Parts: sequence; structure tokens; C-alpha cells
Amino acid sequence: AALLFAVFVYFHALDSQYIPKNGDEYPYTHITRMTAESGHVLPLRSGLNQMRNTKPPLLFWQGIACTDWGSDWTLWNLRFPSVVYTLLTAMLAMLLAWKLSGRVETGVVAALAFLGFFSTYRYGRPFLTDPALVFWLFLPFFIILQRRPESFNSRLAVPLAAGLSVGISLLYKSFVLVVPVCIALAWWYLRERNYRVR
Repeated sequence: AALLFAVFVYFHALDSQYIPKNGDEYPYTHITRMTAESGHVLPLRSGLNQMRNTKPPLLFWQGIACTDWGSDWTLWNLRFPSVVYTLLTAMLAMLLAWKLSGRVETGVVAALAFLGFFSTYRYGRPFLTDPALVFWLFLPFFIILQRRPESFNSRLAVPLAAGLSVGISLLYKSFVLVVPVCIALAWWYLRERNYRVR
């Protein structure tokens, strides 16, 4: 019941202009709309001089796809994928906590804890890069933890899945994020191998 209530809360008033949000949503919607009106996905278009190439393009392409090239332009259509990404991340947290603890209740508490933070609510609903970024960056760590220790012995499937997931996340926010993610994954692999680099 608590999870169903959380889902309702995250979808409630999703089309409102007054939901808690970050000011970046306005220029992102502006860039998405102008790019959609141009009929091309690149270059990104904007009437704001310093706001043409603020991010890699995947968020804007997502907005173009969700509004059918701007022909069905609503805040609900723009924000819906953000809520889906946020709920998928909560589901991953639930599955991971369930596996690590062996108890379904712990998994539900993990999902509710993630959804219960105001920062998750504030940044996990509007048309922003955060929901997709959190999901795609969390996914490789989830895969590795979920399949541990077999995941560390994988030579193709797990590294490929992790690479694709991180690559998609970089197309949402910034290519600089590859540095901390790779450091974290490399350290984790080294630790599993008792710091034997070879």
C-alpha cells in the first residue's frame, strides 16, 4: 500500500507548473521545443544565446520523442519518462536490498527510503537529466552486486552491459562523469582481485 501511494504521489499533478523543481527545466524545455520545431535532432536550437549546448543531447531527444516532435506538447509528456526512471531506480534499490538481506520487507523499505527523500521527489519528477542519470549510473553497480561473485569473472557480458549503461548516462549529463564511475568500478574490481592489477 505504501509503494502504491508513493507511485500515486510521484504521478500526482505531474503536468502542473508548480511542482517542486529546478530552474533548469525551463531552458531544457525551450531547447527541446526549438530543436523539435527545426525538424532536426542536431544541432540543438535555442533562442537563449548561451544555452545551446548545455548538455549532451539525449535528454532533448527524449523530450522530442515523448512529445512526437512537439506536436503533443505537454508537461506530462515531458516529465513522464523522468518519473518512470525514478520508479525504476527505486525498483532496483528494492531488488538489491531484498537480495542482500533475504527479506522482501527490507527491499520495500529501501524503495520507500529512496522515494521518500525530498531531493528524489524534487529532481525525480521534472524534465531534468537527474532521473535518467541516476538510473543509468546505478544500473552497472546493481548488475555487479546482483550477480556477485560471477559478475567479476565475466569477460564480456557484464563489462559490456556496464559500458553501455555508463555510455547512455554520459549522453544525458556530461562525459566528465566517466572518470569517477571508472575509478569506482576499477577500485571495486581491484579489491575483488586482492589488488592484483594483472
